[in-house]
Amino acid sequence: MNNYIVIPTYNERTNIELLIPKLFAIMPSAKVLVVDDDSPDGTQQAVNELMKAYPNLELYPHNQKAGFAKAYVDGFRLLLQRAEEIGTITMMDADLSHDPAYLPQFYAQLDAHDLVIGSRYVPGGGVSGWEWWRKALSYFGNVYLRGIARLPIRDITGGYNCMKADFLRRVPFTEPTARGYAFQFVLKSHLVNLGARCTEVPILFRNRMEGESKLTHHIVSEAILIPWKMKMWLKK
Repeated sequence: MNNYIVIPTYNERTNIELLIPKLFAIMPSAKVLVVDDDSPDGTQQAVNELMKAYPNLELYPHNQKAGFAKAYVDGFRLLLQRAEEIGTITMMDADLSHDPAYLPQFYAQLDAHDLVIGSRYVPGGGVSGWEWWRKALSYFGNVYLRGIARLPIRDITGGYNCMKADFLRRVPFTEPTARGYAFQFVLKSHLVNLGARCTEVPILFRNRMEGESKLTHHIVSEAILIPWKMKMWLKK
């Protein structure tokens, strides 16, 4: 079984050049798919250069900026339609906020679980480098989503997740739609609804080292509405 890591990128050249060597030093047998949204900073060129040194690295280029949710969905679909046997797919940010050192802990949980979440909000987890308002927005956003959806998950919006491919194949990615971080909530809701066994591994989330945050007002407003859309969809 192959274990894949999907990394969406937009203007992450500096970060991806640091992340990929670190990742393969820890997980040399992993396979990595970078899905790039036509970055103008040369991210795709950097990945192509890295592919010469790392044969398990590949690039899926988008020809436009479509958002990280579509990048993930397109990456998942590309992998799941292949004939090769895929055991797990892991979601990971490109900006070094997700430390690859946690990956062995994730994989160690997969005998008993179908969804492993890198969690900021279980004992031992945390956030480093965020302003107070962003910590509050993330924490209370998770409280809000958890209260409406009744999910047995502390870090609903976290983006560092490892999933068994057999469950991921059954997720209806088109409903309900989400473009921003609300996609994390929608995906986890579907997996729990499908019966996935979940666990959370504590991680320290570090603020990005280079580049700009992708957080926007649209992403925040989408996250406010999405749990209600999800409840309506599940009732149907």
